[in-house]
Amino acid sequence: MEGTEVRSRSSTGNIAVQLPDSPISSPLRELHPGLVGEKRVWKHQALDLDEVLQDSPKCRDHMRKIEDGMEDFVSKLKRMIKFAKMIQTTSAQLSSAYVSFAGELLSIGHDVQSETIRTAFDKFGNSIVKLAGSRTDMADQINDMFVAPAEEFIKSDVESVRQKRKNYDRANNQYTNALSKLSNLKKKEARDNNTKTHEKQVEHELNDCKREYRTESLNFAFALNDMQAKKHYSLLMSSISFCFAQCDYYKDAWELTQDLQRSMRDIKTVLRAEEAEILNEKQELENYKARLTVTSHTSLTKQRSTSMKNTATTIQGYLFKKNASAMVRNEWQRRYFVVEEGKLLYYKTGKETVPVSAVDLLLCSVKEKQDIDRRFLLQAEDEEKMREWITTLQNATANMLNKQAPARPVETDVEDASVGTALQQIRIHDESNTECADCGSSNPEWASINLGVLMCIECSGFHRSMGVHISKVRSFTLDKWDPENLKVKSLFSLPSPLQYMLQLGNERMNKIYEENMPKESKIVRECEKPEREKFIRSKYQERKWVAKPSVTIEQLSEQLYDDILRRPLWESVKLIAQGAQVNYTKESEGKKTAMHVTAKSGALIPTVLLVQFRGDINATDSEGNVPLHLAAARGKTAVACYFFKCGAKLDVKNKEGQTPLDVAVKNQHVHCVTLLRLAVQSSDELSGNSMGDNSFTHALQNFLLEAPMDDGSENTS
Repeated sequence: MEGTEVRSRSSTGNIAVQLPDSPISSPLRELHPGLVGEKRVWKHQALDLDEVLQDSPKCRDHMRKIEDGMEDFVSKLKRMIKFAKMIQTTSAQLSSAYVSFAGELLSIGHDVQSETIRTAFDKFGNSIVKLAGSRTDMADQINDMFVAPAEEFIKSDVESVRQKRKNYDRANNQYTNALSKLSNLKKKEARDNNTKTHEKQVEHELNDCKREYRTESLNFAFALNDMQAKKHYSLLMSSISFCFAQCDYYKDAWELTQDLQRSMRDIKTVLRAEEAEILNEKQELENYKARLTVTSHTSLTKQRSTSMKNTATTIQGYLFKKNASAMVRNEWQRRYFVVEEGKLLYYKTGKETVPVSAVDLLLCSVKEKQDIDRRFLLQAEDEEKMREWITTLQNATANMLNKQAPARPVETDVEDASVGTALQQIRIHDESNTECADCGSSNPEWASINLGVLMCIECSGFHRSMGVHISKVRSFTLDKWDPENLKVKSLFSLPSPLQYMLQLGNERMNKIYEENMPKESKIVRECEKPEREKFIRSKYQERKWVAKPSVTIEQLSEQLYDDILRRPLWESVKLIAQGAQVNYTKESEGKKTAMHVTAKSGALIPTVLLVQFRGDINATDSEGNVPLHLAAARGKTAVACYFFKCGAKLDVKNKEGQTPLDVAVKNQHVHCVTLLRLAVQSSDELSGNSMGDNSFTHALQNFLLEAPMDDGSENTS
């Protein structure tokens, strides 16, 4: 009988053993004696388990190639997953764009008067939305049917093969080390009993390692066979699912387009008819335009002269107006005027429903400019237009005189009415405001706009002499006030004398500055000038009678910083009077000042208080932000507007290289962006850095008069 000779090493030497041939290889028979007589051919297995146990170089090379093929397959599969995800993302973006497109289409359709066309717009828009929905479903199916199973295959099956490879390598190393150890023992010539005992232990370990190695070899080979069989089958199944998702999408798209074809044919007929009508109207308009073009300037002049001879008493249109404040700068502003019912009505923008001012023509004379001492100095586009306006104004005046209408007084300007209203309400709100805060004179008409007190004209002179760093004096009747600051409800609720002084007033300020004053030190209205001056300087400049603080100046300053938003305004004034520093920086909060705090919250009146007491509007914190940066970041347009009016720097950059305008743009605060852009351009114009015609300055003025309130700004403390 033919057989196979296997040499094994033992303690007595080399022995040749003849084994009979068997359908099962010797290694597999040795590992699994129960398999004797069984021989099978595996159709889908890449590795023969018998060859794996023989551990031949050819088998190892085969295993390595299969493993390399698996890694190459995994790399390609990962790229497929990447592309599938790109398809998902692109499909989602495309669907979103289609939905947005359909939304605009539906919006346009709602404005169409024709019922047929409006129905067609609805049909097309809704079909596009359905098509986008089908594409979204397809993207979801790609994830569920391809991406997720493929990722799970790599995570589970491939990682399992890699782990079995590690186990196989570990068992192989252990088996090789055991063989080497036993070989070294047998090479020793002199062996005692202890050596023989140790040799038997090593042989026992070798058998254990050999058994484990063969087990791990079979496990690894089995995993490779399983991977080799599954990889193409799994990929093909996922690809089929991918194709099914595509088929479903295109099927839905086909059904939608088939349904649309009938509607498209119907609407095409309607559109052709309307197109013909539009072309006819266009031709008629072109003919009419040609007739207007050839009309001579002489005929237009005759028409205008004829209208003037008809004694017209009404006219309206734009004229260029120069008011008293712009006389020196030689600036003209385009404004809208209306002559009707014997009055000249004046609108600033042409958008108001109520005129800014109305002049009774019975009390006016109209003539060409002789000097500039006039209520209104107007300029027309040309001489003919000027004659037309003059004639109409004169006709309107004559018409009112012929009717013998009773003369009406000229309406009070908005500015004058606001001055009177503010002063009246300040006195009504606090009875102490009806007397001078210092000497008690009745009906004071002067104010210190930072101290928040009213005073008589005699005391106001000594207030002025102390300097604006102590008292900023204004007259309600003699000084010029910004119109928007005089309105009780002004633009952005900007701080007016009313808003600011209602929170202060004579009574509260005297409790601060006269708290420790002896009664005999109080002056009266009849006192002499030296006595009056000494009293006022002692009260405000030296703060002689202000209560002494029980804490340090630094602690006072920190109280002002911490409580500027919580305290009533007059309490903050008291802290400042006691010595609190308005520009105190708090290290623990990024070197911010109280101005940063009020700007960030949009608290306008506390901001005004800090500015009035010489707060630094350009102070920087640890991030390089000035208060205007924080107001722009929160969209506090009212505070930002006030900073601009107070001369805040617009080009200062923080540590991120951003100006306040950049911050407003980044946070998408529309009103702040508009304000700051106009402010920057206006500053360039006024400084001579721009070649423009002051259009940005005019636009800024209009914005300040017409823009809406910024959201969330706090206007009181």
